[in-house]
Order: sequence, then C-alpha cells, then structure tokens
Amino acid sequence: PHPERVFRATQLSWHPREWRSRDDSPWMQMFYNARAWV
Repeated sequence: PHPERVFRATQLSWHPREWRSRDDSPWMQMFYNARAWV
C-alpha cells in the first residue's frame, strides 16, 4: 500500500460508517509515530 496516498479517510475507496466523522485514516497514525520518533 501507499500510505501517503490514503492519509485522509475520504481518500479510501471504502470505510465503515463510524469513520464518517473522522478526517484522518488509520494510516495517518504511521506518520504521527514517525514524527514523534524523529
């Protein structure tokens, strides 16, 4: 997968209904973790 292409929930081809209020997709956590590590 290319996480840089799907960091927003709206960029996903499918997502559960409960994610509609979210801006970030679960992949965004990888970028948050990388930023905290650096």
